[in-house]
Amino acid sequence: MVPMNLPMSFTKYYGIVSEACMELKLMLLSKSAITKLKTILVIDLMIVGLAAGGYYYLQTFLQTAVVPPSHGPKPAEFTLGNLTIQPSEAEVNQPITIKVNVTNVGEELGTYTLNLTINGVVEETRIIQLLGGNSTVEEFIVIKDAVGTYSVRIGDLTGTFNIVAPPPAPQPRPAEFAVYGLTINPYEGWVNDTIRISFFVRNVGGESGSVSLDLTIRNSTSLLYLQTITVELSAGSATTESVTFKPNSTGTYYVAVERVDGTYQSLTGTFQIVPTGMHTLTISASAINLEFKLDGETKKVPFSELLNVGEHLIEMPTTSPDGKAVFLRWEDGSTNPARRINLQSRTSLFAYYSGGSSCPSLFVWNGTSLVYVAEISNHGWLGYMNYITNDPEWPIVYWRNNPWDYLKLDKNQLQLVNGTYYEMVLSQRWNEIFYLDAAYLVVVDHPSDVDVYSTGVEQYLDPEYMGKIYTVSKNPLAPVSAFNEKGEDVLSQILYMDGVFTPGSNGLLSPSWDNISWNRLTVDLGNLSGAEQIKLIVTGKVDWGSPEDYTAWIEKFFAAEVPNGTQVTPPPYMEVMDENGNWVMVPWERQFPLPTDVNPRTWVVDLTGLFPADTGKYVIRISNFWNVTFDYIGVDVSPQENVIIQSIYPYATLYQEFNSPSASSGNFTRYGDVTPLLLSYDDEFVIGRQGDAVRLIFPVDNLAPPADGMERDFFFFVACWFKDETGNWGYGFDFTVDPLPFQNMSGFPYPLDKEGYPYELHWDYITTYNTRVVKPQDNET
Repeated sequence: MVPMNLPMSFTKYYGIVSEACMELKLMLLSKSAITKLKTILVIDLMIVGLAAGGYYYLQTFLQTAVVPPSHGPKPAEFTLGNLTIQPSEAEVNQPITIKVNVTNVGEELGTYTLNLTINGVVEETRIIQLLGGNSTVEEFIVIKDAVGTYSVRIGDLTGTFNIVAPPPAPQPRPAEFAVYGLTINPYEGWVNDTIRISFFVRNVGGESGSVSLDLTIRNSTSLLYLQTITVELSAGSATTESVTFKPNSTGTYYVAVERVDGTYQSLTGTFQIVPTGMHTLTISASAINLEFKLDGETKKVPFSELLNVGEHLIEMPTTSPDGKAVFLRWEDGSTNPARRINLQSRTSLFAYYSGGSSCPSLFVWNGTSLVYVAEISNHGWLGYMNYITNDPEWPIVYWRNNPWDYLKLDKNQLQLVNGTYYEMVLSQRWNEIFYLDAAYLVVVDHPSDVDVYSTGVEQYLDPEYMGKIYTVSKNPLAPVSAFNEKGEDVLSQILYMDGVFTPGSNGLLSPSWDNISWNRLTVDLGNLSGAEQIKLIVTGKVDWGSPEDYTAWIEKFFAAEVPNGTQVTPPPYMEVMDENGNWVMVPWERQFPLPTDVNPRTWVVDLTGLFPADTGKYVIRISNFWNVTFDYIGVDVSPQENVIIQSIYPYATLYQEFNSPSASSGNFTRYGDVTPLLLSYDDEFVIGRQGDAVRLIFPVDNLAPPADGMERDFFFFVACWFKDETGNWGYGFDFTVDPLPFQNMSGFPYPLDKEGYPYELHWDYITTYNTRVVKPQDNET
């Protein structure tokens, strides 16, 4: 039998031997016995020889061919990759960062000598020790004090960097002077009243210097007063200049502060001297051709006349003559078209009608025409009182407010023009000065099974939570219960977006500042244990109350001995219930915002992380001083979905849409292309007045259709401050462009002797764009 598992060559050898033996045995059949014996002996010797040869062959095979070699771990082996040099160009003695990836592609621990060579010279050597399969990023910092191009080599990887000479040190900027903050107090007075005129001068340059200014007071025919004021200031310093004047006759007086050398930057203002015992009442409206009744007599807007001091009754129509515009509210938020006032000083009233009225009104192209959408940036109103102080010169601190607005657009209303761009217009319909800082279209592609909303706005909220796009379920959870401050069950009013609002109350009717009748809503959201995210979807609005109530509250507030820091009209606040049933105040940066308008808006409030330890209690209480009411509150616990957000910045043009009777004056932005001013939020504004409009063109060349399974929504993000003629200026401010708002101001108006617009950072903008000077006398044509 042939042995198993032998190589083919040996098996063949074994077969040859077997065949030879068989042939010999056959030969024996024909031979004699002796011959047979000899033959057998020979055969045996042959067999022994063949066996011996096979044995040695097998031994050699077993020693060399049968047993395979054993395998050990792969030795350490290093590779280099991803050489980066940042920056590729730097100034002398500025750092260059060089990084390289080092990887041990072997299986054993090993070391590698890493050399950084620059211009052929080894600058640094490092010994790298890595386990098999591991990698590291080595970082070198190189500083060179000579200008030139430097070559870098690490292993076989190469690169270069350049060292350049630093620019020459800037020369000190010569003295340049900003003149601002013209105040005239009072704006309207009687003969022989003392009129105080003040203004600020700041050296926004880099060197000390002086400027000479002419302060003039004129009437319609002649120069009545001239004083040249020379101001010397060191770089960055400011001063206040002031004069007094006693008029001896009635009429309009024109004030101007101008540089003697005639260069740019002048201030203008007016004051009126009226017959003793009388003051001016001005009534305007957003709708045109309106007739109203004043003390029973028919008048027409715009209206402005001198009236005897005392009480007067104004009655506005509920609709415009064509029936297309409906009365909404007065400038103080009251909603009764009839109001009674006590005229004791110059007073301006404004009636809002539907179709655009306050701040710039947004219109969008719907495929056939520009249609009204909403008022923007209502939280950008300048002049909202915050709290009182013990400072006799600055007894009231004002809110800074927040100019941003995040308006969700009706995607069925917004249509392309010629398939290439979206068109919008911001139109200043009523008597305001606006400061438009930034505007862009936000395009949000989101999964089709969710909706998207943004947040509300407040001065004190965390910026991280404002302007954020949230995804929410199209089938959110309903609250378990909802009660107002009177204990009334209002759950049915907030279950659907149906225009049925919760009843509310107004803090203006409170007994006193320390016993406020809060408008409250307590909502049990149900057991949300385990929810990673908790979001409210809220639709609400605000009613500011009647002017009589507001006046009564202000009088009561300031007549009382109110502690320093007490807020005149406190902001809303939200609380959550802890495990013991106690109310816990939510941090101010995560608070509940005040609705932006008397018209309803929908927004998201992120409650994630605000509730105490998971106890199964998810109850909130929302308290408002103002009459805030709710149409809908839904609860969403779905995780945030992935969305694709694209921002489209506009081409922008400022133009005059209609002639205005506005008394606003100052240095407004010149008409024409204003695109650069809206590309960033930077205190460089498009400044306009009543009758001005900004046309916005949003190109969609690079906007691809949404992917399968995705829907598209649009938001208009805009930052705009505004002030009106009837604002809470106090301190002698006129209805002028100046003083300018700015992001870091404490409030508006702000104490000009302590803070001011950063002219030194924006001087080129001021002198390039804000060259449309409107003087007070220009408004009397």
